[in-house]
Amino acid sequence: MEGVEKEQLIEEYPLPVTIEGTNIILNQLSKCICKIENKKGNGTGFFCSINEKLKVLITNNHIIDEQIILENSKIRVTLNDDKDFKIINLKDKKYYTDEKYDTTILEINPEKDNIDNFLELDKEIFEYNADKPKSVYLLQYPCIDYYKQKAAVSYGIIKKAVDEYNIIHYCCTENGSSGSPILNILNNKLIGIHKESIKNKNYNRGTLLKYPINEYLQKYFNKENRILLTEENNNDEINEIKLALKIEKKDINKNIYFLNRDNDKYNIEEGYKDSIKYYNQLLNESMEVYIDNKRYINKRYFQPRNIGFYDIKLKFDNKINNMSYMFYGCSNLTNIDFSSFDTKKVNNMSYMFYNCPNLIKVDLSSFDTKNVVNMNSMFYECSNLIKINLSSFDTKNVVNMSYMFCNCNNLSKINLSSFDTSSVNNMGSMFCNCSNLIEIDLSSFNTINVNNMSSMFCNCTNLINIKLSTFNTSNVNNMNSMFSGCSNLTFLDLSNFNIQNVKNINSIFSDCSKLAILNLSSFDIKNVIDMNDIIFNCSNLKEVKINNIKSNNRLKNELIGNNVNIIDQLGNNIN
Repeated sequence: MEGVEKEQLIEEYPLPVTIEGTNIILNQLSKCICKIENKKGNGTGFFCSINEKLKVLITNNHIIDEQIILENSKIRVTLNDDKDFKIINLKDKKYYTDEKYDTTILEINPEKDNIDNFLELDKEIFEYNADKPKSVYLLQYPCIDYYKQKAAVSYGIIKKAVDEYNIIHYCCTENGSSGSPILNILNNKLIGIHKESIKNKNYNRGTLLKYPINEYLQKYFNKENRILLTEENNNDEINEIKLALKIEKKDINKNIYFLNRDNDKYNIEEGYKDSIKYYNQLLNESMEVYIDNKRYINKRYFQPRNIGFYDIKLKFDNKINNMSYMFYGCSNLTNIDFSSFDTKKVNNMSYMFYNCPNLIKVDLSSFDTKNVVNMNSMFYECSNLIKINLSSFDTKNVVNMSYMFCNCNNLSKINLSSFDTSSVNNMGSMFCNCSNLIEIDLSSFNTINVNNMSSMFCNCTNLINIKLSTFNTSNVNNMNSMFSGCSNLTFLDLSNFNIQNVKNINSIFSDCSKLAILNLSSFDIKNVIDMNDIIFNCSNLKEVKINNIKSNNRLKNELIGNNVNIIDQLGNNIN
């Protein structure tokens, strides 16, 4: 760089590059940066205000990645040049993380996380001519010796790198500087994030924050709420879904109808018939199809060229309001990216992923489901699904959740703590045959309007713990086979169960072979019509407690002869 250019850049500094000027910056902004420590490693992070309501912690993906977040880890952050530290719990945080940008963005609750100071975004410089160098400085926690990191400032310039989001900067860095904010020296506002030092070179690489912040906002918020729009995302009329299909030898000699719309085969169900008509209209009128980045003219079928993975991109207009049966029977589907898809108008998601056996994980954290009323069989027969993110789901208007996760027999963990089930009336077979589930916490469920719980946990063979303490069953009329086949279940708390309106409890506990004690003292079976085999093959059951009232004589008679002690609420044996 020419000496004259250097002098011009230095003259832009509002504060001289002196100890005094640096101390002013540290006094003003050191509480906005933090030293991050977790089991993966140490580095720098910073707190940023995207708008009045939205505050975030930003650092590198190589410091906090998705695995650490999904493990609900806690991170220790040190602020104010080692004078203060806080523990931030990552559980249920809105987050965005990407190796490409090497950036992780985490939602911050200022009151709950006790964070008061935030850096501001430099929105103007996001549009600057990046070919012209700009004066910047780095706020960081470098290692000044083996044991200690200390808040520091280093000065330099930035240039644009080879692509749209990478920037090159000439600020000095050390170990521990990863994740440091790059600030405009004219106004102390954020431009980018430092991510790596280039070995054998005299410069470092960073990311323009415009791009990961846009991705974060698009993931969780409606487009009208986004404040930084890239040109390619500035069209509110376009919805986009990206699919990955795995094509095998058996598929090569036939056309793949990739939305699996087969009118002759599935016309039996009237609802599905309507759905076929709806999607055929989309295919013909308002959807563009791209396969491996090439626009595909025949929107319905394509001939696979060879075995392997195909990238499919579907572009819709904004008319879509029904996603039922959308990927029904898409047996080749391996991955779906909904991050550019707007679902706020959708009211039906029933059978949406029905029988997608090659779908292993699906991130639906960008979904707006506030208008959805039907999630019946949404993930039915997703037999290889092991990971699902439903943290953004607003289910307050959903009426039907029956069969929602039925036959997801590789799903080992599911977090439904965000679900509002106050409008749901049908939970029949909701988790039926989820044979890999070990524990499920439904203590957040409001079941006041549910009338069907038949086979709800049927054949959850590895389930050892179900939290049902808040269940209100006063309107339930069917509990047929509700816990049948839960062969590893050792304990059930049904003390709050009111079955006054239940008519069917057939096989409700059959094949629960590890249950030893069963407390049914809250049961009054006066309206029950069907109750055969309620403890069939409960080979380890030794004691059942019941309410010794006249209407329960039939219950007592059903239990007698099964080699169990029947006792009343006072502990008296009433066999």
